[in-house]
Amino acid sequence: MSVFRSKKGFTLIELLIVMAITIITVGGTGLYLFNFKSANELDVDAESIVGALRDAQQRSINQEETARWGIRFTNQSGEQYYELVKIFSGGGFGGIDVVMAVSKKALNNALLFADPAGGQKTISFEKITGVPHEPVGEATAAVEINGSNPPQKKTITVNQHGVITIQ
Repeated sequence: MSVFRSKKGFTLIELLIVMAITIITVGGTGLYLFNFKSANELDVDAESIVGALRDAQQRSINQEETARWGIRFTNQSGEQYYELVKIFSGGGFGGIDVVMAVSKKALNNALLFADPAGGQKTISFEKITGVPHEPVGEATAAVEINGSNPPQKKTITVNQHGVITIQ
């Protein structure tokens, strides 16, 4: 008569293998979600900037408040933001344009402006036509994710005809 012992439970090696597979799966998923979040933040801010530029362009075309409209990008002293501005021509002010900020939006903390690298840059649009006021060539603004490996970058371009694109 042979005695059969029923085997109840798992061996130590089986438990270690299951734990290793679980740790690898959770770690990989966490890294994927972190990279996805960073890329999504870049896309959301880039689309927001494009929306703001199109809003400023449309306000200029409509000659809202008889002003030129634009977006001023600021990258100074750790502050990175962009704001909708209305620009009154300096005909009655000794040739100096008067710029008034209407609304302001901070850039996401995980992102930074690559252009302008420092200081300010304004992209404004001509009344009626909606083409960029200055410079005559292409006016560009770019945002870049800070700390991603490899760095991701979106460039928002307004060409001389007023067409706004993301690359």
